[in-house]
Amino acid sequence: MNIILLESVTGLGMLGDIANVRPGYARNYLLPQGKAERATKEAIATFESRRSELEKRQANLASAMKTAGNALNRYLLQMTARAGPDGNLYGSITAAAIATQLNAQKIAENIEIRRGQITLPNGNLKEIGNHEITVTLHPDVVANITVSVLAGSADGKNE
Repeated sequence: MNIILLESVTGLGMLGDIANVRPGYARNYLLPQGKAERATKEAIATFESRRSELEKRQANLASAMKTAGNALNRYLLQMTARAGPDGNLYGSITAAAIATQLNAQKIAENIEIRRGQITLPNGNLKEIGNHEITVTLHPDVVANITVSVLAGSADGKNE
């Protein structure tokens, strides 16, 4: 299915690019999220007339994300989890849990971090210690943060 991108999408293209994607990806993600439209002649003509407005909106979004990325870059997030004597966690810390913690701490104003924006290079965190992860806020803005996993109990009391 051919689509025209209304904003930059990581791994797919920039604003205004026409891309050929699988129909399910377009129908279930790109079209409902407002990231793309079907690439018909009418849609392309409408896009060209709105191009400057969309570029301005994209620039404002990139600027806001860059500000949030600067606030988030090199941030130290501490999380407590139950662990055994060998330092292995009973369970693991997921990208969703990290996103929830980051949103609860309100590091970046008006920015909601989703689990899909968080990259855990070695999978879920399963050991105590410091772990480097990346948060992709925008295709051009990537922040590196450190998650420090501390041994403790589920109620927050250290063991």
